[in-house]
Amino acid sequence: MTAGSLGSQGFAYQAIGAATLLALFVASLFVGVSELAIGSLASDPEALRLIMISRLPRTLAALLAGSALAIAGLVMQTLARNRFVEPSTAGTAQSAALGILV
Repeated sequence: MTAGSLGSQGFAYQAIGAATLLALFVASLFVGVSELAIGSLASDPEALRLIMISRLPRTLAALLAGSALAIAGLVMQTLARNRFVEPSTAGTAQSAALGILV
């Protein structure tokens, strides 16, 4: 493999990952206790209200929490200079257990 093919392959993986994330984001908007169809968004104001008040904030919170965890993991791996480091290496699990005990 040449360096050029690795770059285009990396771009393809990023595009597939972004498309998958977008599809799961949209799917998350329509999963919930009350039934909601895609076609009802244009005609039913209650459906749009449900999306804006309940499901969109929930989906955005999950996306932001996942992003924050990914960045925190990257920072931890960079600081430790170890690709296989995990939070328990820095004593996070022990600190949490101490917090529960207190």
